[in-house]
Amino acid sequence: AAVDAGLAAPGWRQAVRALEARNMVLAARLVVDGALARCESRGAHQRLDWPAQDDADWRHHIAFRQGPAGELLAAQLPIQ
Repeated sequence: AAVDAGLAAPGWRQAVRALEARNMVLAARLVVDGALARCESRGAHQRLDWPAQDDADWRHHIAFRQGPAGELLAAQLPIQ
């Protein structure tokens, strides 16, 4: 069964597992990229290199979307 570009599995169960694994890796990557993009400490997100909370510069969400070439694009969204 075709799973994704360049990835194949012998059956549908393996294809589902491969897609789930791909999605878990993507979710982990987004969490890490979002944490690295936030240059402050807030709540459970603590950074030794940025120990203080910075409401002036970081009172927003970090969101990701897929760009036209498949790349991940980050955006800042206001907290409502």
